[in-house]
Amino acid sequence: MTVYSPDGFSQTHPFQYDESAMSYHVYGTYPAATFYYSEEADVLRNPTYGWCNYSSPSLAGFADGDLIKNPRGLKLLLAIKRDGQYLTPGVLNLQNKLDGEGPYRVVPPQKVPGPPDQGSRSGYQDVIWPFDPNADHNAGYSTRSTTIVRVEPLPAGTTDIDLLEAGWNYIDNNKIVVYGTISPVENIKEKLAQLIAAVNSTPSNAFKTPSGKAVLKQKLLVVSKDVRVRNYAGAYQKLQNDILAKMDGCALSGSPDKNDWVTSCDTQTRLYWAANEIMVLLKIIV
Repeated sequence: MTVYSPDGFSQTHPFQYDESAMSYHVYGTYPAATFYYSEEADVLRNPTYGWCNYSSPSLAGFADGDLIKNPRGLKLLLAIKRDGQYLTPGVLNLQNKLDGEGPYRVVPPQKVPGPPDQGSRSGYQDVIWPFDPNADHNAGYSTRSTTIVRVEPLPAGTTDIDLLEAGWNYIDNNKIVVYGTISPVENIKEKLAQLIAAVNSTPSNAFKTPSGKAVLKQKLLVVSKDVRVRNYAGAYQKLQNDILAKMDGCALSGSPDKNDWVTSCDTQTRLYWAANEIMVLLKIIV
C-alpha cells in the first residue's frame, strides 16, 4: 500500500516482510526494542547539544537497557495521539514545507533496533551515539499528516484521487481516505475466531461474575453470525456499544469500570484491543 501526505510526500509499505531496509511491512510484528538513555543525549540535562526528549509520561520508570514490552508485539501504526494528546494537524508553512504531523500519522517501528543517534547536521558528533548513516532511521519513513492510503493494485474501474488537491481538505475535516483493493471480511472472521478462543481460554475468575465469561462469548458469537450474514452494521454496533463499552476501563483509565465484565486489567486490556481491531476493520465496510 502507498500512503500520502498532502504536500506530496508518499511512502510505500509492502504487506509482508521485505528484506529491504527501506521497506516497512504492514502485517506481522517488528523486533522487540530496547530503551536507551544517556544524560549526554537528554535535552533537559544537556541543552547545549542533547538530541533526545525524554519528557514523555510514558517513559516514567524506564532505565537504560530496559526492554520495551508490548504483549501484542510492535507493529506499524496509524497514530492519532501522542502522550494522550491528539496530533497537531499539518499545515503548509511559508517555506512550502509541512509543519505538524496530524491528525493521522503512519509510524513504523525500527526493523533493526538501535539507539537514537545524533542528528546528521549537528556539529557535535563526538558523543555516545554519533550519527550513523547505516542505522535504521525509521522516522524518515513515517508519513506525517497521512490523508490517503491507497491499497494496490487498484481494481479495474477504480477512480483515482487527485492526491495533492484533495489532501488538505481531508486534514481540515479530520478525515482519512482508504481505497483500492480492500476486503477485510476474511480477516474479520479470523480475528473474531481468535478472540472467541481467547475468551474460552481465560479463567472464569478473571470475570466479575461467574456468568461473565459465557455472556461475553455468546455476544461475540452473535457478532460472528452478523458478519457471516453480511450484517456488518449490526456487528459494528454490537461490538462498539454492547462489548467494548463493557471492557474499556483498563485501556482508557487504567482500572476496570463498574460495568466491566473483566476485573483483571491484563486480561481486559488484551481482549479490549483485540475487539477494537475488529471494530476498526468493520468500519471499513460499514
